[in-house]
Amino acid sequence: MLQSANIPAEGSEAAVFGAVLATAGLALVPFALALARSWWPERRVFFARWGFGHLALLVICAFVASSLVAIAWPLESPDEDLALPALLWRMGLIYALLSLALVRIVQRVEPNPRLALGCVSGGTLRAMGGALLLYLILLPGLMGVTFFWPALLQSLGHDVLAQDVLLGLLKLEGAELWLCFVAATCVMPFFEELLFRGFLQPLLVQNFNDKGGVVLTSIAFAALHGATAFLPIFALSLILGGVMLRTRRLACAWAVHAAHNALMILLALNLPIS
Repeated sequence: MLQSANIPAEGSEAAVFGAVLATAGLALVPFALALARSWWPERRVFFARWGFGHLALLVICAFVASSLVAIAWPLESPDEDLALPALLWRMGLIYALLSLALVRIVQRVEPNPRLALGCVSGGTLRAMGGALLLYLILLPGLMGVTFFWPALLQSLGHDVLAQDVLLGLLKLEGAELWLCFVAATCVMPFFEELLFRGFLQPLLVQNFNDKGGVVLTSIAFAALHGATAFLPIFALSLILGGVMLRTRRLACAWAVHAAHNALMILLALNLPIS
């Protein structure tokens, strides 16, 4: 997930602009929910056969994968972690190893692992179109939060820094830029959706009901991205969780995630990042 920091003006102007846009966007939420209910009348809560023990095992696998990548691919300099594509390759390798462990866990406990992870065939393209339309309807409110949150943090005395991926993208050009663009908009969102909406959310939904599961999944997802991006990513994650809950299609959540990352990258390439 990418989050562009410092999009319009800084300080009070950005806070006011973001607050107004977010408030206006909230008025569109009932309309978006009504559309979602008309297209997908039932919330498709999936009973996951994996449990919190499997989640703990996956967390251990995440630490092991991160350690193995750090050992096999050590940083040559303190600034190398800001260089792309090295950062994306490291992140991608960790996600790939973790996803392999996830798939193995699901295969051991589920008779139909593809269905369990939301890999549903039939009607997917139409569902993806509906999910993207809902994202566009909710985009004004989401962008309002994106403008407002960094300004609020600055007013509270917190440093607001752009994400490493965005900073690295600004240094690239040509084929290397496009390769990293594809990785950041297509590959990384797939791994993240598989881990969070495919694996974590069903587990939390069946233990804390559908709304609680989506909220807890969103908190965990946003927390991984740091304070600067927390609230905007939490808001987007609620959309991703709702899309997954209604459609039970991982491709739909991935499409929205990929579209958002693409938008954030295009903004970062065309607007100043502090």
